[in-house]
Amino acid sequence: MPTLKEVADSLDLSYQQAFRRFEKVRELLADHVRRADNNELILDDAAYGAIRSIEQFVKGGWTLSEAAAKLAGSLKGESDKARETSDENGAVAVLEERVQALTRENGILRESLRDKEQERDWLRGLVDELRDQLALAAPRELSSAEESMKPQRRRFRIFPRWRRS
Repeated sequence: MPTLKEVADSLDLSYQQAFRRFEKVRELLADHVRRADNNELILDDAAYGAIRSIEQFVKGGWTLSEAAAKLAGSLKGESDKARETSDENGAVAVLEERVQALTRENGILRESLRDKEQERDWLRGLVDELRDQLALAAPRELSSAEESMKPQRRRFRIFPRWRRS
């Protein structure tokens, strides 16, 4: 009887991948698995076949959960058609719930947007009022008399020694 590590090696899987596949069908394989002295999982042929079947489903494009459900259905004798119908009904219910959640979220976001737009408009009005209060008169042009009274800039202030000589 092989250990889970040996099963993983024979199926070209890592130990973690094999353990995930085993975990999905642990309840179905409880009678076919035991623990060794070093706490390793030892599988019999039925458990080995179940993990190999799950791996074939996964390689065929099924998700791990779908593969485990299909294997469980075949082991329990349920028909695939009944399972697909219940899966479709469950999927529709999940989608309807998701649509309702998104609709609620959309309403909340629209309300928040309206509040932000009102706040923006209020702030723009406040800015306009402050701009009117602080507006300065345009600078007027100086007459020629005023221009002559304007202090002259001193040039070459940086180099006073050169200017003196």
